Parts: sequence; C-alpha cells; structure tokens
Amino acid sequence: MAFPFAFHVGTNVATLAGAQHVFHCHYYNCALQDAIEKALDSEASQVLTDTAEATVRSQLERLLAGARGVDALQRGRDLFRQLGFGSFDLSAVAANGGEVRSDSSHYGLGWLSMYGTRPRPACYFMAGYLKALFAIAFSEDPTAVVVQETECVAAQGSTCRFKLEVKHGR
Repeated sequence: MAFPFAFHVGTNVATLAGAQHVFHCHYYNCALQDAIEKALDSEASQVLTDTAEATVRSQLERLLAGARGVDALQRGRDLFRQLGFGSFDLSAVAANGGEVRSDSSHYGLGWLSMYGTRPRPACYFMAGYLKALFAIAFSEDPTAVVVQETECVAAQGSTCRFKLEVKHGR
C-alpha cells in the first residue's frame, strides 16, 4: 500500500497525507544521533526513542485511521518501508507483545557504513516507531508499551531485534 506523498515544485515542499514531511539520508540521521548521544550520554537512548514515538504517533494516527490489529501493523510497516527506513518482520507479534526483526534498518546499516560497529544498539528511531505503531494498532496507552532493541547489526548482531511488551499499571 502506497501512502499519499506529493512534492510541490513551486514551494519546494514535500507532503505526506497533506502534512509537511522532510527526508534525511542516513549520513544526516546518524550524525545527528551521534551528536545527541555524545551530549546526553546515558540519557540519549530514552530521549531518542521517546522523541521518535511522539513525532510519528500523530502521523501514524492520521494515516492508519480506522485500522487496528494486524492490519494497522502491516500498513505501518508499509509506510516505514516507503519512507526509506527499511522494513521489519511482524510474524512474532501479538496484542500482548512479541519480537520484531529487521534485516534492513536505516540506522543500524547507516551507522555501520559511517562509523563501523558500536557497543550498543543504534535503532532508537525504529524502537520509537514500533512503540507508536503498536500502541495505535492495539489501542494501548504508549506509556504502557515498552520496546527494547535486543540485537543490532551496528553492535555486531546478525540482525536488529526488538522486544515489545505491554506493561499495565507501571
């Protein structure tokens, strides 16, 4: 499924479903992430994940209006792919959580191409995106959804893996 994207030549503005949208390559995204990690140290992972979740949630709510469950997850994966962030396998995910795997993470592979390996996972944007997508798909409060990257190609993993959990009453 392709989502409605348009580029307006006269104004030099890109829109996705009527909202302005900016594309950045892995060089920019990884360099920005590196700067944030250096500035915030141990707080960076949470800030980057939470910012990604908050940023994409409103866009996903608009683009996935009415879609729930597996349909919403698949449509969200299609959008992620269309925007050039890679793709992910949802076959091990249910309403109570599960595992998501990606062999084509924009940040994991982008980090490797720019900086080489690192000691910890790099895919905070994908973690935040998955958190927002999962919360929308299963009508959960985003604060109840926990996403943790457990393996990352940038940290010498064979793939990028994310553990998703729903924790009510935290």
